[in-house]
Amino acid sequence: MKNLLKNASFEGEWWRKTYTDQEFGEIFVPKYWVAFWKEGGPIPHDPNNRIGYGRPEMHVIKREPPFLDPLRVRDGNQSLKYFTFYRIHDAGVFQRVEEGIKAGHKVRATAWAHAWSSSKDDPHVSDGPGRGAFFALAGTQDNDGIRNFVFEIGIDPQGGTDPWSDGIVWGKGAHIYNEFAEVPAAETVAQGSAVTVFLRSKVLWPFKHCDTYWDSAELTVVGAKETAPVPKPPGPTAGPAPTPETPSVEPAPKPAESTGFVPPRQEYVRNYLLLPPNVDRTWIQAVLDSGAWERYRWTIGVSADDAGMGPSDRRVLAVNPHLWPTDLREFLETYYPGAKYRFVKASTPKELRRILQKLAQSSSLW
Repeated sequence: MKNLLKNASFEGEWWRKTYTDQEFGEIFVPKYWVAFWKEGGPIPHDPNNRIGYGRPEMHVIKREPPFLDPLRVRDGNQSLKYFTFYRIHDAGVFQRVEEGIKAGHKVRATAWAHAWSSSKDDPHVSDGPGRGAFFALAGTQDNDGIRNFVFEIGIDPQGGTDPWSDGIVWGKGAHIYNEFAEVPAAETVAQGSAVTVFLRSKVLWPFKHCDTYWDSAELTVVGAKETAPVPKPPGPTAGPAPTPETPSVEPAPKPAESTGFVPPRQEYVRNYLLLPPNVDRTWIQAVLDSGAWERYRWTIGVSADDAGMGPSDRRVLAVNPHLWPTDLREFLETYYPGAKYRFVKASTPKELRRILQKLAQSSSLW
């Protein structure tokens, strides 16, 4: 599917476009993107914050020191960084997209992001989640440090450019720290010939370092809204009927235009064995050696989206779901409702083989 965003991974030039049309020396963003932010207060969740929201500094950064350890660029050689220092922010960038958009198109926006959120100066550690990659859906955490940053993606289906519009359709928020992870996608149906994509981060507490990193944005058309068939005009009311010697022949229907997703030709049961993304071939060999593949004829893969989509009867067996950055059960319930879900945990391929051997001998997995 074609990515409709321009400069989607921020590899191109930069400019100083802002939603106020005013340029600031500390703001330069990827070309075709526009900076936005909230300023002032009040701050209901923190009445002691008399400063309120601040305008962040925004920069296009390169894959070079000091952004190599930890790595702050996911794709290519550049990414977008913006930050506030002892201030909170509600800010981001947006891009209005006209090319490739028609009313009725179902569109999906994704991007990758993470935060460094800390009252200290170790760039590997964020207050709350600590050291290492962290991902959790917004609303699932009680720790104030973890709750500090929320990333969101939004789409205005009318192509509006007001970041505070009630018409924006926002995806689920997520707390993401220290390493890049995919922000939950936003989906909606275009209401005209343009849509606008918003990448946004919100901060609760004025830590010393409130740093945001974005990369690898994407907007795709994933389907078309169904419309009622146009009735055919009535045929002639007079005239000779065709004779057996000259039978009438209906013209072959034109093939339907692809919408980016091809439904199953007929319903079937899909069994998917979902492995963590970082496994090597020894784990796949363990699956084959267990005899379970011959029993269940699983599709084997490492994509949670691939596991969730398909026919109505979808059955996902996840291996070591704790190695994923998000709750797989909640992910499937949110984006692919109806999929049956089970999981197993194994510390080695040998242990996985033993577990699957037992499953292969059971009367029924589900």
